[in-house]
Amino acid sequence: MKKLNKKSVSKARFFKVWMLLAFTFIVSACTEQVPNNTQKQEAEKSLAWINFQNNIQNRVVGAEGFSVFLYPLLVENCSQCHNEVGSVSPMFAHEDASVAQTEVVSNQKISFSNTANSRIVVKVRDEFHYCWSECEANALSLQTAINQWLDDSIGKGNTTPSAYIINSTTQTLADGVLDAGIQRYDDQVIAFYEFKEGSGNVANDTSGVTPALNLTLDGPVWAAGQGIEIQTGIAIGTAVDSKKLFDQIVGGPTATQEFSIEAWVIPANVTQEGPARIVTYSDGTQNRNFTMGQQTYDYAFRNRNDSPDISTNGTPALQTINAEQVLQASQQHVVMTYSAIEGRKIYVNGLLKISETNNAATLNNWDSNFTFAIGNETTNNRLFMGVVQLVAIHKRALSLDQVTQNFEAGVGVKFTLRFDVSQTLGQPGNYIQFEVSEFDRYSYLFNKPVFISAAPNGFRVKNVEVAVNGQIPVAGQTWRNIDTTITQNEQPLFDMAAVIRKDLGPEADQFSIFFEILGDKENIIIELSPFDILPQEVLDVAPRTGVRTFEQITNAMATVTGVDVNTGSVKQTYLELKQQLPSLPSLNGFLASHQVGISKLALEYCDVLVDSPVLRDQFFGVNSFDFNAPVSTALANTVQVDQMVQRLMDKIIGINLSNQPDTMMMRQELNNLITDLSVSCSSPSVCDAVRTRSIVKASCAAVLGSAAFTLK
Repeated sequence: MKKLNKKSVSKARFFKVWMLLAFTFIVSACTEQVPNNTQKQEAEKSLAWINFQNNIQNRVVGAEGFSVFLYPLLVENCSQCHNEVGSVSPMFAHEDASVAQTEVVSNQKISFSNTANSRIVVKVRDEFHYCWSECEANALSLQTAINQWLDDSIGKGNTTPSAYIINSTTQTLADGVLDAGIQRYDDQVIAFYEFKEGSGNVANDTSGVTPALNLTLDGPVWAAGQGIEIQTGIAIGTAVDSKKLFDQIVGGPTATQEFSIEAWVIPANVTQEGPARIVTYSDGTQNRNFTMGQQTYDYAFRNRNDSPDISTNGTPALQTINAEQVLQASQQHVVMTYSAIEGRKIYVNGLLKISETNNAATLNNWDSNFTFAIGNETTNNRLFMGVVQLVAIHKRALSLDQVTQNFEAGVGVKFTLRFDVSQTLGQPGNYIQFEVSEFDRYSYLFNKPVFISAAPNGFRVKNVEVAVNGQIPVAGQTWRNIDTTITQNEQPLFDMAAVIRKDLGPEADQFSIFFEILGDKENIIIELSPFDILPQEVLDVAPRTGVRTFEQITNAMATVTGVDVNTGSVKQTYLELKQQLPSLPSLNGFLASHQVGISKLALEYCDVLVDSPVLRDQFFGVNSFDFNAPVSTALANTVQVDQMVQRLMDKIIGINLSNQPDTMMMRQELNNLITDLSVSCSSPSVCDAVRTRSIVKASCAAVLGSAAFTLK
């Protein structure tokens, strides 16, 4: 495909054209109902343990400070959904400030002991959730307001006494015993990084396979516990040391012609594209042996092989299914495997997500001069932002059992914590035990709860909850449904884990365990009554507007332009972009990456259309526009320019449709785009006929890639 001169293309104007051509549609994200607020408040008042949710060192934050400092920000910027009209829980932008305060506190969207870790701050700062201007600045405004609210409450002496509650002793991670856990499968590993150094600028390859492929950290910093945090730069080896991957997999006497890439990662967000390079063995953006990457909600696997349908860039990539949104901004275990027999596979958190046997072949066309890197392309222009906690390169395609074993082995340091409940039971030797580790930057993983008792005489245990610094997080309380009697010295309680939020961090957070019933002690808890649910016929109503899926998009583009879908450059572009195009018609699943893919495909179709005299005569009409004249001549004929613009609108958008965009505005914006692209074209020597056709291609792509064409 011929590339437009980037300096001459007005991206802002192109985007404005796309927005102009979009249909107006509303997708409701605000269907969740919440319980009656009065009922909720009364229930909360009856719970002794609710004080632990609302207090900070036995202080309860005041309503006046909330109304003055935080509430105005929430009303101004969050009321579209989080109020009584939007009905998205929690309704912390409710028109009643007292209701809003109850919602934000009882749902624990605020961390009073670490305001920077407040959920409403993290949501905006790190997850870019509906920022109203610049995300970091917006998050700082929220944090500042929370600090002011807390200072105001403390200054006015808003306090409440602690309530009695059935609970254990307090433990920190430092009180725990290191847990060896399940052993990893590493029999075929040839490069291995645990990122435990914690200082310096070198991440060591500890595989034991020589030469050591150590990585220089140029930008990434050490993460707490284990890993490197990448906000900029790259962790990169040398081409000389990287050659051992080629030798072990392809070129050496014990070469296997298969491999696996394994990583524990925490993506910073779900908007990264490129794909952003998590792990790569490559030489710039166009040539690679393999790459593990992020494409918004998808993991992308590129690898070069001898198949004629696979490019030297390892494309088309194998990607997880976009509609499933497999990639999330949380800790995930990702394994990508390849062999000439079984092809490519992608596993996430121990589960096979997608596989492909097509295009499987030997790896003899790998390049031994490429360089291994983590967090970016070797040319430093495909940044992955997030935390990488472990990377392993295996010279075999791991089996499902081996992948599952490494997932269950986990990553990071695990501690065994025992919480003493002997005082409550009135006899020594009674504990509740957990395996605890850092799950990601925001939370801990509590796993394998076991009740240990020296005298298991059938006493009752019901409703187990984890508290952090005296507060019981609303989310993550997996063991609320436990109701059992203890009859064994070491009795497992539940086979599910719980993810519990961090507050002050692993060095300072103090944990304790709370119970509804323990032995003959009981803390009465009043459950909230079920709330009304919208009728199914309302919930099932689908929007009348949908989006064309990948096959529909390319076939529709072929139909309106007259370009054959099997044209070489068009077909190749479609195959490369197929995974990036919408797979479902629902607007709720339409992402920015979809629009990027649609725009690229539209430009390819327009490129073929305008460069073909036969096709452009069929589309625009014979002698309707001088495509072979320089810009100064071709665009001087305003009649022909108007006719060219009109043909684009009529043939791509349609004529006399009941809900099409305003034609006068469409025409004006397309004319503005053409003007922007020709502003420096004062003479034929500056802007020749090639530039003329490029301007028409850009105009064509603006219409063909617009929502007016994509929506149906």
